[in-house]
Amino acid sequence: MATTIRSEILTPEEASRYLRVHSQTVYRRLRAGKLPGAKIGDQWRIRKADLDDYLKGSMAQSAFDEEPLSAADLKAIRRGLDDIRLGRVISREAHRRKRSA
Repeated sequence: MATTIRSEILTPEEASRYLRVHSQTVYRRLRAGKLPGAKIGDQWRIRKADLDDYLKGSMAQSAFDEEPLSAADLKAIRRGLDDIRLGRVISREAHRRKRSA
């Protein structure tokens, strides 16, 4: 029973390994209230079930959805899509050669 409870409660380091992100990313999100967790004394703890629920929700709404695109971003996206549509694309290797020249 204790093993089950212990495996359901994660430290930020364990959560970072589970999420495959840097531990500082987990701490920043905890402090900002973007990641569910509780501070017990001076240590954070995260329930694995809450983390799984968070992941399900974050797939539906990406962190990129928080900030609207600027006019310059939209223009660059449209230009890139037009280039692809019209076949004006070059290989990655050709792009690297062009940049280093």
